[in-house]
Amino acid sequence: MARQGSWDRKIWEDLGAISTSVDNLASSSGSVDLLNSSTTPLSASGVFTGSWVDVSGKSDVIVSVSTDQDGTYLIQFSPDGVNVDSTLTRYYRTAQINVPHRFTVTRSYFRVVFTNTSESPQTYLRLQSLNGSYTSLNAPTDSTLAQDFDAVVVRPTDENNEIVLGLRQGSKAFLKFGYNDNISTGTEQVVGSFGGTFTPLTTATTLTLSSSSASDASPSGVGARSLFIEGIDSLRRYQFEFVSLNGTSSVVTTKTWLGVNRIVVFSSGTTQTNVGTISCTATTGGTNQARIPIGTGVTQQLIFHTQDGHQGLIKYVTFNVLKLSNGNSPRVSIYLNVWNPKITNSKYIIRRYKLDTAVSNNIERDYKIPIKLDPTDVVWVNADTTQNSTIIDGELHLFEYRQVAT
Repeated sequence: MARQGSWDRKIWEDLGAISTSVDNLASSSGSVDLLNSSTTPLSASGVFTGSWVDVSGKSDVIVSVSTDQDGTYLIQFSPDGVNVDSTLTRYYRTAQINVPHRFTVTRSYFRVVFTNTSESPQTYLRLQSLNGSYTSLNAPTDSTLAQDFDAVVVRPTDENNEIVLGLRQGSKAFLKFGYNDNISTGTEQVVGSFGGTFTPLTTATTLTLSSSSASDASPSGVGARSLFIEGIDSLRRYQFEFVSLNGTSSVVTTKTWLGVNRIVVFSSGTTQTNVGTISCTATTGGTNQARIPIGTGVTQQLIFHTQDGHQGLIKYVTFNVLKLSNGNSPRVSIYLNVWNPKITNSKYIIRRYKLDTAVSNNIERDYKIPIKLDPTDVVWVNADTTQNSTIIDGELHLFEYRQVAT
């Protein structure tokens, strides 16, 4: 599996939820706040409300939770034990790292309110509050940092590198790369190896996959034998699936999809790659959703589906257009399209780039203020040209960040 490490995400980390963390506290003085601690499991939608405690003589409050259902807890402060003047919200997610949280005392009274937000009762609850004077939380320097970790990050490394390596929970890096080898005049085409028009799916459907070569088949073909697909499900949340190929015969996914972010050859025979072109179409409707060109082992397309509950940032784009061998120098227009199906159901051209190959072959944009993508945004790149058979290559560098409440 190590070969996947240089790509968008470490696949093996998506096969299981991260749920553990090491937290070390150094306490000079403090005690357990019994009125804001509980071991009594809550029913579905149940609420534990602690009692107001005078913490005016304390500097810090620490709250830690361990349970088997998702929940939300409110850290409330009051000047008089009656009026809530400050509420700090934290989220407990069973599929995420859940660390203790340290709060500076800002008013005389404090309490905790914890709500079981799931539809199932808790089988255990360990909610504990400490009042006193505490140093900052810390974590091992080689650990994955929780998205809402209170600890100060001091290890000398680059944040982008840590996201790529999976050391920043709730953050993912995506390098989208693709090309279109034959853009004709008078048509606007997607920058993807299948060319033509890209149509985002509006209804979840299974995917149909096949190769142009009988050598791409499981279990003993010399070409590609199986594929790894990642994208979004019917709720526009991340999902993946492994599919075994059957040469030129079609195979259909078990899961339904609203979009494909990448397909890679997961296992292969002696050629170590796909012998034929592997096509992926929507089973319902038949539209092109992805393609792996001969010998590339991975999809080549500037298409990205943002998960619901996540936001994206496009930080860098680059495009290269080939000057044609007949001496013509095409002028190319490139369009960065976004469609938001969740709120507006509208399509937007959020950037347009112009390239005259008589002057330059390349466009490069490093956005100091990144282009923000909202939850469920679908992004794809189209291009048109003044000369037939124009070739364009491109890259999009994106980061996806889970919203804290999800």
